[in-house]
Amino acid sequence: MQNNPQFVRTDKAITQALISLLKEKPFEKITVQDILDETPVTRSTFYKHYHDKYEIVEKMQEEFFSTQMEIRKAAHENPSMFSQTLIKSSHQTRELMEALLKVHTENVDLRQAMATQSEEYYLASSISPNKKVEAQIFAQAVTAFQISADNTEDFSFEYMHDVFISVMLKLLGLSEDEELRKLLKKKAISKPAPPL
Repeated sequence: MQNNPQFVRTDKAITQALISLLKEKPFEKITVQDILDETPVTRSTFYKHYHDKYEIVEKMQEEFFSTQMEIRKAAHENPSMFSQTLIKSSHQTRELMEALLKVHTENVDLRQAMATQSEEYYLASSISPNKKVEAQIFAQAVTAFQISADNTEDFSFEYMHDVFISVMLKLLGLSEDEELRKLLKKKAISKPAPPL
């Protein structure tokens, strides 16, 4: 039944209604009736799809991460197209991400979920004795970058390298060292795309 085209259209209409409402008011103040008022969906049809508004945002977050995994897979298969793939995906998921960033429930907190995912990735791939702290810093940096990068047309690895190198040099008190900046940038550009 969930693969039925009518079911899918109704599901999308409910989700889109919630996304639209999140532009106007906080999640906590949105009711099922508000969602119904935004769609031609009846209450009984709504409950065939979802138990409540919390289930909608949980599914939205799952869809967001499913899309992110597809991007990562595409990036690994064709690293030269990563920037274009990310920009395209950013445009497709921007509205969804912006809506989810406004929701903070027991099961839905997109920023925290993104950070947790990045932290787990780092921990699994690092052998450093300081990997726990490094993983936390990595996760927060990557998450902040992913969220803010969604608002720029100029997302490329060169852009990403510039941002991270500038921050790192500032943290180390070396922000004025142009020779080191150029060396790091040259090294970063010669490496394959990092999996975010």
